[in-house]
Amino acid sequence: MTETADADLTLTDTQLIGLGTDVLVSMERAWLEGGAGNNRLDASGFNGLTTLRGLDGDDTLIAAAGRTALSGGPGNDRLEGGPSADTLVGGLGNDTLFGGDENDLLLGSDGDDWLDGQTGDQDTLGGGPGDDTYDDPNAVIDDLFAFDAPWI
Repeated sequence: MTETADADLTLTDTQLIGLGTDVLVSMERAWLEGGAGNNRLDASGFNGLTTLRGLDGDDTLIAAAGRTALSGGPGNDRLEGGPSADTLVGGLGNDTLFGGDENDLLLGSDGDDWLDGQTGDQDTLGGGPGDDTYDDPNAVIDDLFAFDAPWI
């Protein structure tokens, strides 16, 4: 299932709510994409594999229970991982990334980003250009050397 809308979208195992309410049956994968505005894409009630893309704007992306790839795009985005191993990419802007459970990959990209792996055993954090903050005692931080004064 694929949905693109410059709107807030909420996905569960049985419904997609946003531009009306769609009833879903036997969904295993979903791709939700926002638009130029500030969008909230919430897949936390869905158990399948999911891709969430915020595009432009200051977006909030919330992962599904299954593995999820989240991409904020340009803007100051908030990305929240779920109970599976997720991949979170902030994009251009000052982004806040929370990994959730399992071993997650968090990449802030350009901007002053906050990366928090949460409860994963071994998350991988990469801030990119900018003054980034890392908050995860179990993380593998792959670009700490690239900055003059990172906050840990």
